[in-house]
Amino acid sequence: MNPKELAGRYMEEGKVMQLATLHDDQPRANSLYYVASRDLRFVYWLSEATRRHSLDIVKNPLVGGAIVVKADLPVVGIQFSGEASKVIDHDEQKEVLEQYNEKYGDTAKGLYERMVAGKNKHHLYKIAIRELELFDEVNFLDESPVSISLS
Repeated sequence: MNPKELAGRYMEEGKVMQLATLHDDQPRANSLYYVASRDLRFVYWLSEATRRHSLDIVKNPLVGGAIVVKADLPVVGIQFSGEASKVIDHDEQKEVLEQYNEKYGDTAKGLYERMVAGKNKHHLYKIAIRELELFDEVNFLDESPVSISLS
């Protein structure tokens, strides 16, 4: 399997990512449930606007992320960096929340309607990925990390 296809499979199978932001010029990390776009250009998550990482993104949208694919040796995981923002387009929200419900068993059921009505504390955020790296010492021992082209 080629590295991009493998990264896509790993991102689809994974459930939790670590998001790194800057808070008062100090790095902060937290764990979030996510879904990724099929083209690997975006990673989405739900959060309250008052959470520290959400407030950090308003001040500085540059973020990093990581997904642990295999928690023991040899290393398998994904790392990425890019620019985070709140998703405000209703069509994009609807599509992503449908994907979120498929992945997590309808945990966000009715959320789209509440978001559109302005009656929900959670917002949808995304990272526009600029750089994506696959760390895979199982399949690419001598090449890891492998940079994944998103063009």
